[in-house]
Formats: sequence, C-alpha cells, structure tokens
Amino acid sequence: MTRLRKRFVDPPAPVVSSAGGYVLHLDEDQVDLVRFLRAAADALDPDASDAAIDAAERALQLWGEPFPGCVPSERLETVAVQARERFLRVLERLADARLERDAPGDAEAAAEAVLPHLPGHRDRERLVAAAMRALHRLGRTVEALAAFAETRRALRVDHGVDPGPALRELEAALLAAPRRLPTRHDPVVGRADLLAVVRARLDDPDRGALVLAVGEAGIGKTSLMRAARDEARIRGAITGAGAWNEADTPLTAWAEGLHDLGTPVPTRDPEFGRTVHRVLRLRAADAPLLLTLDDAHRADSASLGTLLSIARRGLPAGIVVLVAAREPDAVAHPRWEEIRADLVRLPGVHELAVRELDRAAVVELLRLRGDRPDDEAARSLWSRSAGHPLHLAALLDTLDDGGTTVPDRLRPLLAYQLARLPADCREVLEALSVLAPVSADALADVLGLEVRRVLQALRPAADLGLVVPDGPGYAFRHELTSAAAGERVPAPERSQLHRTRLGQLPPDAEPYERLRHATGASAMVPPHVVADARVAAAATARERGALVEALTLLEAAEDASDPVPARVQRGLVLQALGRLDESDDVLDAVVAEPTAPVQALVDAAVGADALGIAVAGRPRRLARLQRIRHLPLGRHDRVRLLRALIVEQQQFLGDAEADAMPELLALAVASPEDPRLQAEVALLRGNQLADEPVVVGERVRHAERAHGLAVATGDRELRLEAEELLVASLIAAGRVDDAEGLRAGLRVAADRHRHARSIWASLLVDATLLAARGEAEAAEAAAERARDRGVDLGIPDAFGAYGVHLASTRLLAGTLPSLNGLPAGAAAVYPHVAAWAGVAAADAAQAGDADAARAHLAEWTRRREGRPFRLFDRSGLCCAALAVFALGDVTAARTILAGLPPDPEAVLVVGIGAGTLGPVATYQGLALLALGESESARQSFKVAADLAGRLGWGPWAEAAVDLGRYAESGGGPLPFGLRALRP
Repeated sequence: MTRLRKRFVDPPAPVVSSAGGYVLHLDEDQVDLVRFLRAAADALDPDASDAAIDAAERALQLWGEPFPGCVPSERLETVAVQARERFLRVLERLADARLERDAPGDAEAAAEAVLPHLPGHRDRERLVAAAMRALHRLGRTVEALAAFAETRRALRVDHGVDPGPALRELEAALLAAPRRLPTRHDPVVGRADLLAVVRARLDDPDRGALVLAVGEAGIGKTSLMRAARDEARIRGAITGAGAWNEADTPLTAWAEGLHDLGTPVPTRDPEFGRTVHRVLRLRAADAPLLLTLDDAHRADSASLGTLLSIARRGLPAGIVVLVAAREPDAVAHPRWEEIRADLVRLPGVHELAVRELDRAAVVELLRLRGDRPDDEAARSLWSRSAGHPLHLAALLDTLDDGGTTVPDRLRPLLAYQLARLPADCREVLEALSVLAPVSADALADVLGLEVRRVLQALRPAADLGLVVPDGPGYAFRHELTSAAAGERVPAPERSQLHRTRLGQLPPDAEPYERLRHATGASAMVPPHVVADARVAAAATARERGALVEALTLLEAAEDASDPVPARVQRGLVLQALGRLDESDDVLDAVVAEPTAPVQALVDAAVGADALGIAVAGRPRRLARLQRIRHLPLGRHDRVRLLRALIVEQQQFLGDAEADAMPELLALAVASPEDPRLQAEVALLRGNQLADEPVVVGERVRHAERAHGLAVATGDRELRLEAEELLVASLIAAGRVDDAEGLRAGLRVAADRHRHARSIWASLLVDATLLAARGEAEAAEAAAERARDRGVDLGIPDAFGAYGVHLASTRLLAGTLPSLNGLPAGAAAVYPHVAAWAGVAAADAAQAGDADAARAHLAEWTRRREGRPFRLFDRSGLCCAALAVFALGDVTAARTILAGLPPDPEAVLVVGIGAGTLGPVATYQGLALLALGESESARQSFKVAADLAGRLGWGPWAEAAVDLGRYAESGGGPLPFGLRALRP
C-alpha cells in the first residue's frame, strides 16, 4: 500500500482503508475505461452522425485491454467482456461512417482500422462487410473476396452456418461489378416519426415490442421496414426479414425471417411459437434484434397464431418485431382482422398508421433527386399524387423522360413504366409475374432460355427499380407492379407457363408450390391433378395448425385420385374445429367403405382426439373402433386403436367388459424399446391415477414421467395431452406456482395449434384457481368465458364443466340448493358417472332433506359397484362425504376412507381443472366424524387448514378451521351449510 500511495503524490494518495480492504478514490476523468465508455457512447449515438468519426477515433485512442495484470475475478471478467463488445461496435461504427462519408483517405483509414481485428472476429458480419467494402474501394477486390471466403470457412467450421444474406449479397455484388459500390441507400423521407417509434421500442430497457404498421397498398410500408432495418443495422442491431404471399406454405414468412437472423426453426416443430420466442430471446442476448414481417394481411392462421403467441408471452427488452399489413384493402382478411383485434389489446403491442406524405416530404424528395425544390412543382406533384408514395414515384419517373401527360389513376402509370422496357425484358417480366416466386434457373427452364439471357433481359427492369435481387433470382419490388405485368399475360399463356413449371417440379417439391402451379394450370391438366395437390397442401396446413385453410382445400378436392384419404383428412379437420356431428358423418362413411385401406380405417376410427374425453362418451366413435378391432394391424396402429377404445369403454362398459386395457398393457410389456407406445400407456395410466386411491406424490411422478416420454416422441398431440395431465397433477399436489408456469406455455401452444381441449382446459383452470382464492366475481366471469369458448370449439362437455364449477363453488358456500336441482339433473344426464349422484346427495343434505340424501347416496353406491375409481370418482367420494357426515352413514364413511387414503399434500381437482373441492383431508375428516373418531378428524381438519393457508385458498382454510373446532368441542357452526340429519 505504501508503494501504491507513492504513485499518487499529486494529488495526494487517494487510497483509504475500508471494511474488508482498501478503496482507491479517483476522479472519473482519471479512469481510462470510463473515458473510453463516454467516447464510445458518443460514437454510437445514432443522432450524432456528423460527429461519429471524431468520437469513435477518440474512443479508439483511449482503448486498452481492460484490467491488465489484475487477479482474475468474475466481476472483472464481466466488465471486460462488455468493454470489448463496445470496442468492436465502435470499430464497426467508425468504418461504416468513413465509408458512408467517402472522403479522400476514408476507405484506406477504414481498412487500416478493421483489418487487424478481422481474424479473431469472423462471426461479426458487420465488421467483415466493412473490411470487404473498404478493400474493394481501394481496388483490392480480390482481397475482399478472399476475406469473404475465409469468413465463410470459419463460420462453417466453428458454428456450422453460412454467412448471412447481407454478406452473401455483398459478395455477389463484388463478383458482378468490380467497381466502387454505391455508398448510400435510396432515402426514405417523411417517415422520421415512425422510425423514431421503432427506435424507441428497440432502445426500451424494460421490454421489447410488437409494432404493427398498417396502411393501404403502395403507401410505403415495405420501404419503412427496409429503412428500419438499415437504421437498426447501423446502430449495431441484428436484423431479419420475411414476407407472406397468398400461395405460400404456412409459416413461410417466419421461416424466412428466422433464417435471415441465422436462427432457423423447423416449421414442423410442434411448439413453433414457444421455440420462436426462445430463439429470439437467445439471439438478442448480445445485441438488439429487429425482425420485420411484411404483408401480414395475407398470413395463414398458423403464422398469425405464432404472432399472437409471442405477443402474449411478451418480448424481452431489445427485441422488436415489426409487422406490416394492408388496411384498408379491397379484399376482406377476416383472420388478420380477428388477430389484430386481439393483438392491440395486449401490453407491448403498438400500432402505427402509415399515411400519405406531406408536402414537405415531396420537397425533400425533389431535393434529394438533385432537382431545385421549386414550391410550385412540389405543390403540383403533391396535389396530383395526393402524397401517395407509389403514385409519386411514378410521376417522378415520368419527369426523367420529360413526360407531360400523366394519367390520373395508378394502373395507367404502372402500364407506362412497363411500356418503357425492351420487348425481351417484358416477356421475361411477364413470366416472372405469373410464376413468382421462382429462381432464375427455373424461370429459364420454363422459357427455354439460358439463365444468363434471362438475367440480362431483366437488367433494364432492375435499373428502373421494378425488380430487385432475391436469392437465386429476382422479385418484384412491389406487388402492384407484378399485378400490372401479370394483367398483360393472356389466360391460356398463364396456364401454359404454370403447366410447364408443374411438369418440371421434383417429386419432393414443397406441397404449396405444387398447388400454386397446379391451380394455375387447371385449364390444361386433369381435375385430379389439382385435387391431389390440394390434398397434399391440406396435410401440410393441418400439420402446422392452419385448420381453416386445410378445410377449404379439402372441400375443393372432390376429384382426388384417391378420395378416401382426402375424406379422412376432412373428418379429422372438422373434428379439430369442433364440428363433431359433421366429423362423425364423414368418418363413419370411411369406416363403412369396403375398399378403404387399413391406415385410413384406423385414422378414421381413432380420430385426432383433440377434444379429449367426453364425460357422456362418444358412442359413434366407440362403434367405429369396435368395427375395425378385428383387423390385422401393425403395433403402432394397434396401440392407437386400443388406447382410444379404452377411453370409450370406460365410459360405457363395466370393468368386466372393458377388455382393451389388458391387451394394451401386454403390448407395452413386450415392447419396452418403443417410446411412443410407452408414452401412450403412461398417459392413459396417468389419467386413471387421478381417481385411484394413491397418494398425490405418486400421481405427480407418473405425470412427469409421462410428460418426458411424450416430449421425447416429438408428437404434438401427445405433448399437449401430457402437459394437461401434468398441470392438473401439480395443482392436486398443491404445487400451484409450478402448474401456473407450465399452463402459460400450454395455453400459447394450444392457441397456435387450435388444440380444442387444451385451449379450454387452460381457461377452466383460470376459473378454478380464482374460486379457490375466494375471488368469486372474477371466478364466475372466467367460468362463463370457458363455457362459451368451449361451446365455440365444439367441446361436448362445455356446459357440463360449467355445471361442475357451479357445483364446486356452491358446495363451498353451502348453497347447492340454489342450483334448483342441477346435480340431480346432471346425474340423470350422465348415468355412467357416479360422482354426480354424490353431488346430488350433498345437495339434498344442505337442503335438509334426509330421505333424498339417502336415496342419492344409495344411487352413488350402486353406480360404483363393479366400476370403482372411474372418471371423477375422487370428486364423488368428497361430495358424498358431506351427506355421509349429515346422515351418519358408517358403511359409506368406510368406503370414502378406503378411496381417499391419508395424503396431507393433496387437493381435489375435478378432471383437467373444471373445479376444485379443496384439501382432500377435509373430506377424510368428515368421514372420520361420521365414524365417531373426533380426534382423528380434528387432526385431518388441521392438515387441511394448514395446506389451504399455504396455498392462499382462504375460504377452504376457514372451512377446515370451523370443522376442527366442531370436532374438538362437539358443537358450533358448520361450514358447507351442513347439519346433522341423523334419526
């Protein structure tokens, strides 16, 4: 310390002792790292472009490796990593600023700055791009291309990826034109306020954002998105872009954008929305991220579901997803309009209206063109175009040719642009408008030309900005230009182009591409060709959760060469959409078809099962399953059939008649290596355990195992079912926080894939937990929402589950009689379900009707004979306990204790979450009171009160406390509206 103090003699040594060591007090201006960070902040300020070079150079002069000679520590390493990242961003900003300014010596200075750091940072594509541009401007194009090649090699070896699109485009530009590249993008004027909103959202330190840019066709939404990406890249952000087209495969825009970001996600991922959210979060860990998605009004339902999914989850700070959509439009887009209405109500979602340019923007456009910003010319242009960017661009193009007569409407303006092109260019452009998106190779094959000739023919259109490079070919800059070019192509010629392209497609071509060309060639190909393409595309749509689109395709595929698979698909889609009667009609007809292939028969009999178990059973499904049970099936199909058959047998048959379960268990024992078989058996067993006399810990362990097995199969249906099971099991074990976390993800996935029962189950649990906490009004509203949504989804038991909610909340309040006989009515509607007879007995006990209570209790006992531990049995045991206590029924009390073994952590959840009856120990205590075991009952009530208190379930805790006092004193007020009805 003495030596250290001697180093600071002027001013005196600022080293003082402190708790645990010494502190060096310095002015911030004396700390090199602080001075560097200040200069770096000035250099990276997007609003200080003129001073960026000076600030960056000042920062680089101050730079040195942080903390040389210091003892390593986690804190120092964290600060050092952050400082190095800031240094590299400053380096990139300096190089970009010099190349943009392009003054004498700037290219050389940029090269000298970045080249020494290039070998160790090949993964920073912005740095590589700056080096390439600088080398090219110095006439060292070969070295620039060599830098790209080395970067590509390093990325492939170290990360298994190729360079991003921007770097690949730069390489292509250098190869095609060994001259200085343009240093500036075409400017975007009149949009500073909109860009500022995007910038602010990207800079928000607290949360990310979904920004919706809406406006009419040609208003400049695409240009706005390009400008936002350009600005974000300059400021060091990662950017990606995607767009939707009418004939695209579901999720195409997401796939494009994620690939652009260097983080592709398989569109077959069963949890696509969840995965996208996770990938975006991880990708943005090191730098802000902007993803732009264009033409959302054309998006498929699966894509829109993903958009809603990530919005509901909320985007982390530093992530902005910018989505553009056409509004208003001449064509209605109901799916987009519905999703947009949901989106704008969510936190973190912002909507921007993209409107016409004002007169000042027109003046700025003239100035940037090099024209004298004449007020009269600006006024005339603004008046004639109404500030509409596309109209304005066409008018400005005519000024270049000295044109004086300009049509008033847009179509003539576009026709004028096209008429200026050479004949061979128009021919290729028209074919491109018909076939797009299409690669240059494929376009050349269709036209019977060399690829080079096709690219040369399109060069005049590219020079006018009508088309732009797009991967392996060209794409129209704006869809209205494409439409204008396409209108020039006669219908027979359009069909011929599509037929030629259809014939060239490989067998494994993407189904939606085949559909697009088959539909375009419909006038020249047999009807079954188009129908078969629709069936294949429908399968893809259904797989990705775009059910509405799948049904539309299937309903137009009546001419399919093999109609049976098409009918099966249609039945499954109808089932997933909740249109059960229609689905049963279609699937019954398939099973009755004598020539139907075995696979189609199994698919039709089993169904998609997105609606889950029906309390009343599904007799038509049972009949289909029994009809094909005798067929020789492979192991996988046999398991599917048996599992579905077990579910229906449990609803309609007694244990002695339900013979499918032993056969399934025998298959599982014989095939321990089959993950799907093991998962299906585990799920089935997990659902059965919900009503068997086992401790809840065992139920959770089994549910977790079933969930792990289901996830390992990669099957979306199995995973969603497993998550439903695990959510209900966790709540039953009192692990409500864990269940809530899992349920949030389940709801998002269910919405995206329109998995009816999982959507409904998530809403049921909302109502159940609100009621358990005593939030009665909110619980009622949530239960009504679940009921209505269930009806919309076609859930057979939507009203039945609402009845469960009413019964469970009224049982707690002691007001079951206010339901005017609903429990007894439900017992009649569901003759196979013993639980409703137990609820009816509790209802009569609360009403003081001993005879009715005995009758319902006897019916409950009768229904359980030969069918114990069936659906909702534990719920029936708990409800019957109220009547058992009131009547003093010793025999029934022993039955209840046998079905509800001691389990201090267990709460009763009805089904997948339709209601809760609170801690199980409460009902064990009531049975013990009926047996005269007051001390044991008191201990059970104490366990129940403690558990309910820990969960924050106030009403259930109060009920258990009151029962404990009653057990201790033999008198006092009773909860649940109970009274003694003993003779």
